[in-house]
Amino acid sequence: MKYLRICDTLNLPAAVATEKLALLGRTGSGKTYAAMKLAELLHDAGAQFVSIDPVGVWWGLRLGADGKSAALPIPVFGGLRGDVPLEPTGGKLIADLIVDRRISAVVDVSQFESDADKARFAADFAARLFFRKKSAPSAIHIFLEEAQEFVPQNLQRGEERMVHAWQRLMRLGRNFGIGATFISQRPQDVNKKALNQAEVVFAFQLTGPQERKAVEGWTSEKGLEEDVAAILPKLEVGQAHVWSPGLLRCSKTVRILERATFNASSTPKVGARGQVRELAPIDMEELGEAMKASVEKAKAEDPKALQARIRELEAQAGKAKAADPKAFERALEEARARWAKDARALFLPVQRALSSRAELLAKRTAQLRENVDAFLEEVRQAGETWGSKSELTPREVALCATGARPPKGDFVGDRVRDRSEVTRIAPPVDSSLLRGERKMLETLARRHPGAVTRAQLGTLSGFTPSGGTFGKYFGTLRRLGLLEEQGDDLRISPAGFAHLGLTEPPPPLSRDEVLDQWRGSFLAGERKMLDVLVDVWPDAVTRAELGKRTGFEASGGTFGKYFGTLRRNGLLRVDGERVRMVDHVMEAP
Repeated sequence: MKYLRICDTLNLPAAVATEKLALLGRTGSGKTYAAMKLAELLHDAGAQFVSIDPVGVWWGLRLGADGKSAALPIPVFGGLRGDVPLEPTGGKLIADLIVDRRISAVVDVSQFESDADKARFAADFAARLFFRKKSAPSAIHIFLEEAQEFVPQNLQRGEERMVHAWQRLMRLGRNFGIGATFISQRPQDVNKKALNQAEVVFAFQLTGPQERKAVEGWTSEKGLEEDVAAILPKLEVGQAHVWSPGLLRCSKTVRILERATFNASSTPKVGARGQVRELAPIDMEELGEAMKASVEKAKAEDPKALQARIRELEAQAGKAKAADPKAFERALEEARARWAKDARALFLPVQRALSSRAELLAKRTAQLRENVDAFLEEVRQAGETWGSKSELTPREVALCATGARPPKGDFVGDRVRDRSEVTRIAPPVDSSLLRGERKMLETLARRHPGAVTRAQLGTLSGFTPSGGTFGKYFGTLRRLGLLEEQGDDLRISPAGFAHLGLTEPPPPLSRDEVLDQWRGSFLAGERKMLDVLVDVWPDAVTRAELGKRTGFEASGGTFGKYFGTLRRNGLLRVDGERVRMVDHVMEAP
């Protein structure tokens, strides 16, 4: 296996070309320097890469570290030093060239006059690259400099298509060999759906609280438990802390090795005169021919170009008609006859295929209508059985058909007259409850005959108790009478058991089973706290001792967050600074 030596104590596998990375750090901390070092290594390993550069510094890859000698022989499209200029309408053209020629390149979008031009180019490029790679998969790595410019957390008008194209590329691209590196000095402004896909994060020096919070959010999402706030402000320029729980299985501070190419991203010094550096020449002849062919193809498919061609032909036809009206009419009739013949030959197979599909669609529509009518009749009968005064919604009436009795209203009919009686009309239907609602109901069933609070139900089911989703699902279970409330205690009702197809309650959970249930619902840090408190029970520990045993600073935000989760779920007894596990959990059989 090939390795890419990017740091003093870390080698990246060459397969990282198809993975997602994030390089985050304040201005001047070394993130772009590291990204261009990785580009050098990918090029040396024979891997294809493309940089989308809104800053205008990646042209430095063409020059050696001395700023004079030649380095990577890759084209630079656009920017002040580009081999060829970029047009806002050229995104598809550049993507086609990169896929067809399998070239590495710098795409410098820094000289577009407006954000709208940049958004149009970026959207077209990402959409076309993704489309082409689906039919021609191969490894390619995209460096997205200042990633918040292309996948922002807060969209502006006109950016919707661009963000959608890049999110789809990042989400699905790995299936076709596409990897990416997000580079940003403002990680809080990068779209979280995109950033959370990163398998490796190089976090350089960050001093702002919002920036560190964004990195801490990523580490929490991956189940890591390090104090981000204590690490990042202390890093030196060129140092980064690398987190990779899955791909590299590491968490350590490293120093980026020196580059072989020119550092065009270095900040100009006060009083120093700017020097115009000419890029080392590369052979653009073959690439120019390919671009010319792609431009001609694009023009042929461009509606505006076609309209201009039509106007040109109409003008020529007008001149021909004026010069010889009879000859023009004969030529026109011959052209019409040829067009009609060609059109019939072209469209007859299409017409036959459409007719066949229409017949098939009509048959399937009729079958679907019959199935829907039959279902509605069953629902109507179920509604009559359970009572016409029940004030249930259509979905709730359908639920009743599975054996769950309605929560209110009088029972009428001959089959059920007593509220304590549950008669199953049909077998349980798993789809009658949403997945989250069913998960909450199964959680209540597992804890029977014990009760849980709303907070505990949310945590054990994987929802935030104060969130809208939890409230929606809880409201459905309450309306359908699938749970019972006694003060703060929640239990599954007989109707809830009936809906799950249980003829009798399951046996109570043992203490170990209850603890395993909590462990499966907690983050890694919360599990650590729980295990420490279980080990010392019935004794108590201080907050400071609990933090020391779990590796957290007792006064830190991460400790407070995890401690609050256990306390909110009623698992702690707090007496001043001393904390112990609640007895009722530990005394279970």
